Amino acid sequence: MRKRTGNSFAGGGVDDRQLRHSNSRVAGMNPDAGKGSKGGAVTMRDVAREAKVHVTTVSLALRNSPQLPPATRARIQALARRMGYQTNPLVVAFVQRRREAHPARFQGTLAFITRSEAGGEWRELRDNPYVLRMFKAGAEQAEALGFKLEPFEIADYGGSGAAAATRLERALHARNIRGLFFPPPQHASADGRIIDLNWEHFAAVTLSSSVTNPAIDRVDSDHFAGSQLAVQKLAARGYRRPGFFLMKSTFERPQQRWWGGFLATCDYMRGLQRVPPLIAEEDRLAEAFGRWFVRWKPDMLMSNGLTLQHCLPVLKELGVSIPRDVGLVEVNLHTHDGTNTGIYTNVEERARITVDHLVNNLYRNKLGLPETPRMMLVGPVWHEGTTLPERR
Repeated sequence: MRKRTGNSFAGGGVDDRQLRHSNSRVAGMNPDAGKGSKGGAVTMRDVAREAKVHVTTVSLALRNSPQLPPATRARIQALARRMGYQTNPLVVAFVQRRREAHPARFQGTLAFITRSEAGGEWRELRDNPYVLRMFKAGAEQAEALGFKLEPFEIADYGGSGAAAATRLERALHARNIRGLFFPPPQHASADGRIIDLNWEHFAAVTLSSSVTNPAIDRVDSDHFAGSQLAVQKLAARGYRRPGFFLMKSTFERPQQRWWGGFLATCDYMRGLQRVPPLIAEEDRLAEAFGRWFVRWKPDMLMSNGLTLQHCLPVLKELGVSIPRDVGLVEVNLHTHDGTNTGIYTNVEERARITVDHLVNNLYRNKLGLPETPRMMLVGPVWHEGTTLPERR
């Protein structure tokens, strides 16, 4: 039977010599790579014996613990790779299960870092119910995992400049705090920056679309899916001319996902005649909205809470009543007990996921800025208010 050149197949079988040679190449030219001292899988004890260190040192190195010098971690990690060491997923799952099944002992403190106006009287946890609910849900989840979530206000350290960052970082180091939770700031900066820290010392996660510089892991609402759900609901209730409008700053923060979901779903569904969307700067939003509404006459409106604050008074001046004359969907409801119909952002669940992810990164010693930031999306929750009745 003809042999396949290059793969050493003969009669459908694999040449043993070629297989051994191939395995040795994969394992760094070591035919015994992947085998432990007793012929089984390589263990941490095998790596420790080869590295001439204690097994605890190997464990710390493989978890990338900052307790070891970077050179030591790199040397042991490289040796483990050459020897063919692999983490046992069953052991990892067992340890995780034990953590979840038993009351957690105190593991440490996580920082909930807010940024209010420097020198002002506004305090996020006192004056912003949305952020307060976020903090409470995150604190409960942290406690269940053996951690304490503690608030830190950047303004207390002298603003948001370099000096404030240095003072805040010293305070965090003094408390041995490495996990940072960033909620939405009171006022987002133009470049998405919140504060400059030496990020290699911390694991950081944000729950805000406004925090983009530097790029860290984020837990966010699925704005695209929320807009899709809203369009499906309004179409099922008989609305045919939906109008989408946003203040430009809030349009850009979630990477246009509200707008994208609205356009994609309207264009996909039959029977809808969406009006051209309105995106306007804050200083001319009210005037532009009035002209837009009179010209296009949408039968329902779709926007976020901040934009509606500027535009609803215009409807009153025009003699237009919600929901008598026009329906309304708010795409980022911060409470689930209001009168507006729309998409609830589910801040409590997002806060719990943020803490889970932050703690997981700390257990794995994943500190510093991620090479590929993760964005975890929480699905939309429909809230039935009074502003989108069936269309007659």
